[in-house]
Amino acid sequence: MADRKLAPTKTTRAELDDDSELEHDGHSASCTSTPEADKTNTSDKVTIANSENQKVGFLRFTLLLVLVGLAAAAAFAAFHFSSAKEKDDFETYATEQCTKVVSTFEESAKRRLEAIESLVLSISSNAAAQNRPWPFVSVPDFVSITPACTWF
Repeated sequence: MADRKLAPTKTTRAELDDDSELEHDGHSASCTSTPEADKTNTSDKVTIANSENQKVGFLRFTLLLVLVGLAAAAAFAAFHFSSAKEKDDFETYATEQCTKVVSTFEESAKRRLEAIESLVLSISSNAAAQNRPWPFVSVPDFVSITPACTWF
């Protein structure tokens, strides 16, 4: 009978305590019980309860690991997707800003070249009107015309 395995049952600590109290009072639930059978029965119940407690502890630990793993996976996924979106947003913004800088520079250079062309045209017109060769031409209001061209 020692090799006999009992089917696992869900026995709570309170039930075990209730059974042991009945045995100490001398009143047992079984009609024909001997003290040796009661001891064996109680030790079997304790063994089963300890085994079930270990299994429940293992399941709790496994559940904890699964939850931590899922939380880490969710955090990694959120970080990965948000950093990818952030990178795309940054690249889009940087491209737009670079385009604005280049277009502003091009417009500024175009205006300055137009100002220089206007100055050259003015000098050539004055040279033709005064009937003088190039180095000896004087342009009226030269000081007010040239600041737009000096930067270039």
